Amino acid sequence: KIDEVRVWDVVLTQNQIQKWMFKTLDNSHSNYSDLYVYFQMNSENISGDQLLDQSGKNRNSTLFNSVGAGIQIATSYVPVRTLISSYSNNQIGNIHFF
Repeated sequence: KIDEVRVWDVVLTQNQIQKWMFKTLDNSHSNYSDLYVYFQMNSENISGDQLLDQSGKNRNSTLFNSVGAGIQIATSYVPVRTLISSYSNNQIGNIHFF
């Protein structure tokens, strides 16, 4: 299960990642123009068999095996806010695509 996918065309600092990892992206991010593709995976970001790119670059993705079976939408309980400083998670690394 994936809540959001963000692909960048630049290496982000650890501080940038941590500052934004629980927030929805907007153009106040210092590297917003370097956002290659942004899939929020919300029901309003799906059109037919297309997952709509929210980066403004229209790099939409086709969802396969969704015809007939339909796309299942679930309520997400992922926090989209700044968490208290004592919060930690089990993240041990970041994935970089080249």
